[in-house]
Amino acid sequence: MKTPFLVRLITRMNYGAFIETWKSVKKKSKKNGIFLFFDMIYCGLVYQSGYIEYDIFQFYRLNAKQRDSYITRGRLNTMIRRLNDPKNWNQLANKADFDEKFKDFIHRDFLDLRNATVEDVWKFVEGREYIIGKVLNGSCGKGIHKLKISDYHDAQSLFDDLHNKNIGLIEELVIQHPVLAAIHPFSVNTLRVMTIVVDDVVHIPCVYLRIGNGKHVDNLNSGGFGAVVDVKTGIVPLVAVDKDGHPATLHPLTGTAIVGAQMPMFDEVKELCRKAARVVEGIRIVGWDVCVTEKGPLLIEGNPFPGNDLTQLPAHMLDGYGRYHQFMDIIEGRIKTPQD
Repeated sequence: MKTPFLVRLITRMNYGAFIETWKSVKKKSKKNGIFLFFDMIYCGLVYQSGYIEYDIFQFYRLNAKQRDSYITRGRLNTMIRRLNDPKNWNQLANKADFDEKFKDFIHRDFLDLRNATVEDVWKFVEGREYIIGKVLNGSCGKGIHKLKISDYHDAQSLFDDLHNKNIGLIEELVIQHPVLAAIHPFSVNTLRVMTIVVDDVVHIPCVYLRIGNGKHVDNLNSGGFGAVVDVKTGIVPLVAVDKDGHPATLHPLTGTAIVGAQMPMFDEVKELCRKAARVVEGIRIVGWDVCVTEKGPLLIEGNPFPGNDLTQLPAHMLDGYGRYHQFMDIIEGRIKTPQD
């Protein structure tokens, strides 16, 4: 199963970025550069990890047993191929198709622009101060636009701007719960809830809070923070960190405490995701992005190819072990009862 990943790794690798990552790791770790160079290659061969993962997961600090415990790119690819039928991916991956399929879960108005007219758009925005515009197949917070309606002098100028930005979906602006707004009011701070379905049982192996940092999106890849959430209590027990590993006990912009924060309506969040996990046949592992409002939780989107970085940040893996064996124990049926 490793061969296809290794072929892609070699043929598609950005060698310039590899060298820059190697230099960065050498500086941070203060280890021999030649050793690190070949160790990064070795980890790709043995653990199917990319060079970025070597850096993010701090493989240079870990022993063989610890390294073998991480969900790496290659292992994630294998997991997804096993659990998710690609014929049904678009029901989640395409944002307009997702809103239609999960309209009972998203609790907001939306308009699919693929067949919409100027008049349709203008009618949708009537009475709204802001809307959210989305590129249909964007990821990592890219292609998400917060648009102020008063910036446009007429319907045509708005319609043209949506087209120029390649926006295929517009949505009603969601107002998050005050507890989450107090941490960072400039973005909707979502909960990433992982679900795995095995023998018609929905497992929730982990939950993370994603927090913005001065931008209107909360993604780790857009400069935001990630914080682990206790799957039973909904409390944040550890510091939040950004992708470079910078910790935050309090949010640097608001001063609001992150550690110890209780996620509102947490049982309802989990129940929403358990129900959503059963909607699309053949899709058994999903990363759900959930916004909690004062009226209850709602789905922002579902990811049939969820990332592996947020859920395994070193600051949250206190013993140096990742989540590979936890996920595989669920998938292989060794854990039969949900742990949440």
